[in-house]
Amino acid sequence: MLTNDGKLDELVKRAMAAFNALSPEEQRAHRREQAISFAVGQSLMSRFEHGHPDLTPEEEAQLRQSVADAYDHRKAEGKDLSEP
Repeated sequence: MLTNDGKLDELVKRAMAAFNALSPEEQRAHRREQAISFAVGQSLMSRFEHGHPDLTPEEEAQLRQSVADAYDHRKAEGKDLSEP
């Protein structure tokens, strides 16, 4: 079993404080990058789980750009980004 001697709680508090200290624009940029990174990671993990070969660096860059474009498009339309 994992123990928590307070170190994890302290790291979370520090991370939250650092994020909250960012300007609203920096927070939006951070959230955007996190969303893109998550979606790309999920796609790459799915490929791995289904036995597909890794993407080339160029293909991964194209995937990242496609996800970024979709994120920006949905954000501009005011859509909930969790909806299909």
